[in-house]
Amino acid sequence: MKKRKIVVALTLLFILCQLCACGGQSLKLRKKITTVVKENEEVLVKVIEELNNYQNLNPEISYISSTFKKSIDDPKYSDIVGLYFCIINVDEDNIYVSLENKALEEIMCIENLKKISISDSCYIFDFGGLGIAPSSIDYGFYYSAVEDGEKALLEQRIRSVGGEITAEGKGWKWVYPLSGDRMYVEKIVDNFYYYDETF
Repeated sequence: MKKRKIVVALTLLFILCQLCACGGQSLKLRKKITTVVKENEEVLVKVIEELNNYQNLNPEISYISSTFKKSIDDPKYSDIVGLYFCIINVDEDNIYVSLENKALEEIMCIENLKKISISDSCYIFDFGGLGIAPSSIDYGFYYSAVEDGEKALLEQRIRSVGGEITAEGKGWKWVYPLSGDRMYVEKIVDNFYYYDETF
């Protein structure tokens, strides 16, 4: 019985530490991402042009990454080293294609940037996450050229699972009431927005 109480106490302590660690990270992450965008604004403009070109050539591209950041698990593509794009096939194996592009290579060198997802009206620069669910946080920034782009990523969440958008701080928040999942977005510079998502 005593061992069980110790295990329960340690488990609760671990969960509490996770909640505190991730809860305090949002402001630090926002500052880090804001700095990344502002320091790389010139190359990001080139990257957006390149992403538009790739999307026009092949609208099925799901994301762009580098084998140095996100490995390819399929042995058929073991010859790909460096930059690549992925087409996700629901019914078949994913397709990976090697890329050569200086602007994309340069941006993929940013510390912790894992991939660039192409999603509806957004290009999502994914920096991964921190913590363990149910107290984890994913973060990054996204580009959207649509009017009211600050809400573009949040509106995608509403279309896929529901929820609601409300103003919060200098940005907007989406909350899914059934699970408590949430996303916060805030404008960095024109067309570029910080995001973090907790679940």
